[in-house]
Amino acid sequence: MNSLLGKAIQCYPTYRLGHEKLIASLKKEYEWNDRSRDGTKEQGARLEKEILSAKEAMVRALPDEVETSLELIDIYLDEDELEKANALVKNLSGQRLVDPLAKALPWKLKLKEAMRLSRRKADLALANKALDDAEILWPIWLNKNWLPFLKAGLALRGGDQASFEKLTAEAKKNQQTSVLVGDLMTFAALQEMNIPGPDLKVFRVRVEPKLEKADELELSDLFSIGSFFWDLTRTGLRHKGYRMQSSKAGKAFVSKLKTFNKDDITPVQIDAFSWGAIHKFWPSGNDPLPSPEFLRRALKEPRLAAAILGWILGPSWFPRHRITDYAPLMIMAKEAARTEKDAFYRYQFDKVSDGFNAMFQELKAEEERRKSYGSKYDDDNERRRYDLCPFGPQRARCTAASAVVPLAKCNTALRRSPNRNLITIESGSVAPIEKRRRRPPYHTDCQPQFLNWIRH
Repeated sequence: MNSLLGKAIQCYPTYRLGHEKLIASLKKEYEWNDRSRDGTKEQGARLEKEILSAKEAMVRALPDEVETSLELIDIYLDEDELEKANALVKNLSGQRLVDPLAKALPWKLKLKEAMRLSRRKADLALANKALDDAEILWPIWLNKNWLPFLKAGLALRGGDQASFEKLTAEAKKNQQTSVLVGDLMTFAALQEMNIPGPDLKVFRVRVEPKLEKADELELSDLFSIGSFFWDLTRTGLRHKGYRMQSSKAGKAFVSKLKTFNKDDITPVQIDAFSWGAIHKFWPSGNDPLPSPEFLRRALKEPRLAAAILGWILGPSWFPRHRITDYAPLMIMAKEAARTEKDAFYRYQFDKVSDGFNAMFQELKAEEERRKSYGSKYDDDNERRRYDLCPFGPQRARCTAASAVVPLAKCNTALRRSPNRNLITIESGSVAPIEKRRRRPPYHTDCQPQFLNWIRH
């Protein structure tokens, strides 16, 4: 399919839907490779390059594409390709932007510039100036919890140990966080400010051994870690050791949520929930929530509702036929967007509710098309298990090994089966199955062809 989409894009470069479908398909392959036992690092690296190329092709063909441009800017900044990032920022600056992340790009570039300049001690004065400029441009919707730690890291990079200790102590006192969370925020800031390995090792041993045993941490610590990581994730400022740290903390966080039974949820906890949702730490299956109580709480808190909707829209293996169970959350998020004062969450509420509604309408259209062909399925499991019979409008569900046939149109099979509703035909034999809801009768013109097909 990817090759066909690629050919379609070559013929029609501005075909937005083709670009979107190609990127979604490649992401799905990458996710499968990452989760499957058969996946390989080589395959993952190849897919990453293909996804990057597909995004670049989309932005070249559609300069007004904001979301993909933001993703590319994050990639370029992580790879220190500042020229490419600045070119995209310049292109977006001439457009009317709604996404708060797009509006905050000047701040992000200044912050990244300070981190880059901290590599050479000769440029530390410029790095301090860039960090001061970033503080002036700091988005209103983003808290400044990490800024004091970044300033402390820059002081240590310049060799000022006394200023580093003073700034760090003040930052931890103002944050009122636990020792572990304060050390984690310090360690992340020092990594971004390019502290040499020997000096960084002192702070590494304070954090990583505890995260290795994350399942022994208090739930309050995991909430605070999740809140800090949520800010890094939603702004695309994940530090160098983020992936390992977040993986261990995320798994422990989700496992401990089963014991969380408080009705009142704090903003820090909501941030942690959002972080767990966007990283797919929540379990998959028929119920994607860590506990059934989450849905009840989400009906009271729009930000938690948005986190759940974002989770549903994310993974490709979510049981799509169950999205109607979460329709009240979509309505709540849409209504909350009208009164929300925080620009980031106001935009997020609109984004996830519109995405959820688009998914719902797509499934509704699929169901209508299925009904037009006469297919009638009880649930999504049957939909995956059985394929349509290859003879067109007879509405039969079959596989190579078995077929389920309504007996109202199959008199021969009816005489051989004690089940008066349905029979199953497996490898040429007939065996009764459990009673099921009757299906609409098949078209009589297709009956002889269908019976001939299942005999062979």
